[in-house]
Amino acid sequence: MRCEQFLHPLGRLEVRQGVVPLNLDRDIDRVGAFVPAGDRRFAVTAATLGGPAATTVAVLDDFPDGHFFELTDAERRAAPAFVRREAVVAFGGDEYRTDGPAAVVSPVGYTEITVGPDGVPVVASAPQPPPAELFAAGFRVGAAARAATRTGQSERYVEAVLPGAPRLNERWRRP
Repeated sequence: MRCEQFLHPLGRLEVRQGVVPLNLDRDIDRVGAFVPAGDRRFAVTAATLGGPAATTVAVLDDFPDGHFFELTDAERRAAPAFVRREAVVAFGGDEYRTDGPAAVVSPVGYTEITVGPDGVPVVASAPQPPPAELFAAGFRVGAAARAATRTGQSERYVEAVLPGAPRLNERWRRP
């Protein structure tokens, strides 16, 4: 089966299903009350992002072994109700790198407002910039610094662009 989907360059795509566990080391005997007529092991065999093969990461979910395997009464009583097994394949995002030379410098501006003891705000006519250390500290503790894309792997923001990294289609680029 082939499925095409748009994915944000820093996004992560998960292929999620909960019917049968994936990549088992043994065949399933049944699915609930039904015996499968064909395949008895299932796996996501390939995933691509923009052409080249993507590295996949298995994500676990809970499955009841008694739902898939013939168990004796003793095995059924001794077994846990649910076992963590592969159910989801995730790919994308972690290996993406930005194009450093394409960065655009943007000036930072602000308005200095002081609220006096009487509660009246006063706008400064010539705001004084804060010391550089204070300004830099704000970047380290602000919302942008705590975002998931900033707290992940820092090597994704190196200068070079990986071969096969996702890129915007021409119709999505700004003029």
